[in-house]
Amino acid sequence: MQLLPLPKTVKKQEGTLNIEKIQHLAFLGFTESEQTHLLKKAGRVFAKALTISPSPSAFRVIKADLPKQAYALTVSEEGISLKAADIEGAHFAFTTLGQLIDGREIPCVEITDEPDLSVRGVLLDISRSKVPTLETLKEIADWLEQLKYNHLELYVEGFSFEYRSFPEVLENGNFITVQEYRELEQYCLDRCIDLVPNQNGFGHMSDWLKREEYQDFAEIPEGFFIWGAHRAPSTLNPLDPRSRELVTKMYRDMLPYSKSKYFNMNFDEPYELGQGKSKDYCDKVGRDRVFIEYMESLAEVVRSYDKRPMIWGDVLIHHPESLAHLSKDLIFIDWGYSADYPFYKHLKMLAEAGIDFMAAAGTSTWAVITSRYQDMIGSIRNASLNTIKYRGLGILVTDWGDMGHLQYLPFSYPGFIFGALAGWNFNEAHEYLIAPFLSRMVENALLAQLILDMSTYTRLEGEYRSYGSRLFSAILWAEHSRQEPKDFLTKMASNIIGEKNRLFLKNEFDGFEARLEKIDGLSPVAQTVKGELANALALLKTLLKTNEMLALKKYDMTDDIISELQAFLAKHAELWQKRNKPAGLSESSRRITQLISVLEKLKEGS
Repeated sequence: MQLLPLPKTVKKQEGTLNIEKIQHLAFLGFTESEQTHLLKKAGRVFAKALTISPSPSAFRVIKADLPKQAYALTVSEEGISLKAADIEGAHFAFTTLGQLIDGREIPCVEITDEPDLSVRGVLLDISRSKVPTLETLKEIADWLEQLKYNHLELYVEGFSFEYRSFPEVLENGNFITVQEYRELEQYCLDRCIDLVPNQNGFGHMSDWLKREEYQDFAEIPEGFFIWGAHRAPSTLNPLDPRSRELVTKMYRDMLPYSKSKYFNMNFDEPYELGQGKSKDYCDKVGRDRVFIEYMESLAEVVRSYDKRPMIWGDVLIHHPESLAHLSKDLIFIDWGYSADYPFYKHLKMLAEAGIDFMAAAGTSTWAVITSRYQDMIGSIRNASLNTIKYRGLGILVTDWGDMGHLQYLPFSYPGFIFGALAGWNFNEAHEYLIAPFLSRMVENALLAQLILDMSTYTRLEGEYRSYGSRLFSAILWAEHSRQEPKDFLTKMASNIIGEKNRLFLKNEFDGFEARLEKIDGLSPVAQTVKGELANALALLKTLLKTNEMLALKKYDMTDDIISELQAFLAKHAELWQKRNKPAGLSESSRRITQLISVLEKLKEGS
């Protein structure tokens, strides 16, 4: 049996219980609605309909004096005793029970268990091209339930939610509908997962600010320069009443449909704040004060829907003097996606300031095709350790989709698994536990191991990067060089991989390909995963060839590279349909077509 996350104590006993003895549940202390919830959960665990019995039963579910979310589970040859203080604890006990069942038998055992952190969450980015289908989201919720997560967010910026007050922005259909959201929410609630609404309303507003009717709401309408490239405007002017009116209207389109008591306002990365229209006021009173004033004006709207506001902390963490001015109900989320991010410093400061906080780590899958495995493991371990140490609320494992969301979902699974391990029982969060559970998710052990191995390729590039990779940089700079060959070559000069490291990568990728070709006899789920791994590997090999071409200035290689990129796009379109809404495909594919355009111009000019 594999119990995951590992319980705090497990005492194996002699004998087994035949599940045929379990026909009824006897509840003591649970409300009628709680009993209904747990009866549905029991039905899923035992794969049969059970009933409630008012008389003593072979399965007793007792409300007891235990910590929140804790449970005590005893399985004997005579029956099952389950004790918990609340519905969450009882639900998690049933999840453990489901992992214990072996055919028609349950081994006799005594388990006591409780999580290290009260909130264990995952954030899925549904706003960078890829909006998963409802079926995909439900499948993810099923796995999160198995991992004892209790918090899920769907990150929204731009037009990935059905804003009914703005029908003009919904023309392409690449959004989650209100009906889908409500259905998913109930599905999550049945699994003791809080679907927390999420929407940006300060930075990350580029899609809105590109529209003519909202351009003037921007802090810098003409755009700004950052990270070596000119970018479209992304931040609202916090002094313009129209900014608050726009975001309030968006809140009114989303919050009434949510049962959660929380709302993630985001408010991260308002890059232009204090550089444009608000510069004079920011210079006068401070950038942090302007941030807080605007944020609090919208937090009041959030509270009017009986929800507790959450914000990312990247702005205010650098202004510790401002923390005292935050409302006491605000939840501060400190985020860092590299293994050495200073959670130890930031969370200690937040704890001393008396602020409720969470820490956000990441799957590290974005802008890299597979994952940066060491940063995934390191950031999750770092966030969990310091959140436990400084008594924070919990952790959030984020899964972003920068640059076209070109990574496939299975590469995010290891981060989901390890986040569950570290958030529940940190002392038993071992990396070797990832592969067996991942094998269940992808329905093949060889594919699971290949996912993990493909997620480490960046170690061979010759240089550590906390964002992206040298191979992926060709995609990044094809977009941000305005597809001009001269600018592209200039930006790529610092991304050339040395000959020895290119050889290392080639041998690594050839080995992955040989392993993948030998995997056959697969279930439909595993067959899809194999296709995703094959296409990811094909793109990595093509990007390596692109890097070699640039290093050697052999531009006669461009025809082969373009042909391979076009083959990737054809397969990408086929795979996209299996998990996601079709409307976002063109935006995802645009990152590759931009690279093709640059390569065609390079060939013409050579």
